[in-house]
Amino acid sequence: MRRLKMADKSRKGRLRMMSISTVIPNLITVLALCSGLTGIRFAVHERWEFAVAAIGLAAILDTLDGRMARLLKGQSRFGAELDSLSDFISFGVAPALILFLEYRFSRRIWLDECPIFFYMYGSPACEVQYKIR
Repeated sequence: MRRLKMADKSRKGRLRMMSISTVIPNLITVLALCSGLTGIRFAVHERWEFAVAAIGLAAILDTLDGRMARLLKGQSRFGAELDSLSDFISFGVAPALILFLEYRFSRRIWLDECPIFFYMYGSPACEVQYKIR
C-alpha cells in the first residue's frame, strides 16, 4: 500500500499542465507542419500551385510561431524541438519531394534529379549545424 502511494507521488512530478502561453506557439508550429505535409499531398495529386502555396503558408506560420513564443514568453525546449521538426519537414523534405514529383511526372531525364537530392540531403545538415550553435 505504501509503495503504491509513492508511485502516485512520482507521477505527479512528471505530469504537469502546459500553460496557454506555451500551447499557442506549439499549436501554430503544428499547423505549419500540417501545411508542409499538405504540400506533399497536393504534389502527389499533381496540384503544383496548391503545393507551393502550402509551403508558403508554412513559411508564414513558421514566422508567427517564433514571434508568438517570444511575445507570450512561452518558449520551451519541446517547442524548439517541435519547431526544428516542422522546419525540416516543411522546408527540407516537402520542397524536395514536390520538385522530385514534378520532375517525375513531367518525364524529364534522371540528371535533373541530382540537385533535388543534394538539397534534400543538405537540409538536415543545415538544421543540425544550426542546433549545435
